[in-house]
Amino acid sequence: MAKTFLWPVDVAGTSVKTVFDVRTVRFGDGYEQRQPKSLQPSRRSWEVAKTDMKPVVDEIAAFFDGTRGVEAFWFRPLPSEARLLVKVSEYRREPLGGSVWKISATFEEVLS
Repeated sequence: MAKTFLWPVDVAGTSVKTVFDVRTVRFGDGYEQRQPKSLQPSRRSWEVAKTDMKPVVDEIAAFFDGTRGVEAFWFRPLPSEARLLVKVSEYRREPLGGSVWKISATFEEVLS
């Protein structure tokens, strides 16, 4: 059973990127034909961040390390949106002063 990412992320700075996976054939006269490569030809990824005290940021980093970039987990981008199955492809931690830190990550949609 997949884990759930429980920490609300900072809304400011969160972005979603959608990439369409299509096959394109170009002909000599400039004509182009496109078709999806799979039944779900679009993939989404989210750039998210959380600013909090160092122990909370360390807890989130431990969660990411536990998934090893392979195991998918549930994530709800906004409270009003449906939860999605994602994996973390990379993350960064940075000190902002005192015991306040920021952790940012890229979540990639996993199709089940």
